[in-house]
Amino acid sequence: MIFSRDRILTTHVGSLHLLGVVSHQLGRMDAADLIGRAVALKPEFAEAHNDLGVVQAARYAGNSETTIRKHYLERLTPEDGKAWFAVQALF
Repeated sequence: MIFSRDRILTTHVGSLHLLGVVSHQLGRMDAADLIGRAVALKPEFAEAHNDLGVVQAARYAGNSETTIRKHYLERLTPEDGKAWFAVQALF
């Protein structure tokens, strides 16, 4: 069991990431926190960085360019493939 009431007890990076993605799709406000925990546990997890940027952009639509730029371009390299090109297409 990974839930205890409203608290998520897992430290499994993949679980946190996917729980965050589903949370975002359901419109819940804890999506960035969940994906952020996955990124904190595994900073090289490019897909989680990508999804965190998407969630933050959706949450802060008024300043999404600044949020995305700060998150992505400070962390990702061209070797991160899909995530790198997604960011470059935005700017």
